[in-house]
Amino acid sequence: MREALLMVWLAVSVSMAEAAAADGTAGQRATLPLKVLLPGELGGDLDAPLGESPNWLALMGFSDGDRLMPTTVRIETIYRWDDPIEGPYTGRLLTSTPWHMPVVLLRGAGLREGPVVAAEGWPVAEALTNAQIKLGRRNYRFGVGESCGRAAPGSDWGMCRWSLSLGDIRQVLHEFRVNMNAEGAFRQRDERTGLIWTGDLDGDRKLDLVVEASDHDSSINHIRVYLSSLAEAGALVGLAGVFDNPGL
Repeated sequence: MREALLMVWLAVSVSMAEAAAADGTAGQRATLPLKVLLPGELGGDLDAPLGESPNWLALMGFSDGDRLMPTTVRIETIYRWDDPIEGPYTGRLLTSTPWHMPVVLLRGAGLREGPVVAAEGWPVAEALTNAQIKLGRRNYRFGVGESCGRAAPGSDWGMCRWSLSLGDIRQVLHEFRVNMNAEGAFRQRDERTGLIWTGDLDGDRKLDLVVEASDHDSSINHIRVYLSSLAEAGALVGLAGVFDNPGL
């Protein structure tokens, strides 16, 4: 049983590694300036070791506004079940204190604790939602537009590309997989894929994004954080950090 679970975990890990290689994050994560984590049960490589890791920031939403709050991350080994042949099967659990339910956990890239400005007018956008996002006097557009295409004739999935636009500037951010329904149309809601948070994290009054890019509906995550302060010339944002959790 344990061998079968290990094979499933390895298969998912390889799949996500291939996806990361395809979008240019394989081998790049270690050099990105921002470390990103989420609480919960984990698999795969992490940007924090077992035990306590201080100096993280929890992105929290409060009734009077959003804030980056100082927090300590703890990663511990947990017991799951006993295999009659292989013995105990364990995993890892990530928690954060004193803030237990953050949007995301961040460290680095010059981010500081304190209030952050959330953008106006955006829904929690699923995969194919085109969102209008207002931050200050700037009106951004985020979505896939007409970018989706079937992977191959008769395939039940395809690929779409997210883009972020402001005025005449349009920046393609990420290509992601999207499933199709029984009628052959791309699903308007593809599991948890989409915007998690939009606003100004780095204090430059320009839009930053936290995006879930996983096309799975379980414990698998592929979080991408984009910061305007890391944008190259002619771009709106730059990739600051990623968090890959290939599941259990």
